[in-house]
Amino acid sequence: MGKLGRGEQREGGTSGDHDDAAEPMASPVPTGAGIVELSQPLHISFHNAIQLIVSNVQELVQ
Repeated sequence: MGKLGRGEQREGGTSGDHDDAAEPMASPVPTGAGIVELSQPLHISFHNAIQLIVSNVQELVQ
C-alpha cells in the first residue's frame, strides 16, 4: 500500500510540482555564482536589515 501510494503521488501532482519548482530553481543557480562574489556587500546589507527589524521589534515591544 505504501509503495503504491508513493508511486501515485509521484506520477500525479507531486512530479508536476517538482518540475515547476525545478525550472525556477535553475535560474537562481547562475545568479548564485554572482552572489558568492558579492557575499560581503550582501552580508552587510542583510545585517543592516536585521538591525532595522530588531530595532522596530524593540519599539513595538516597548
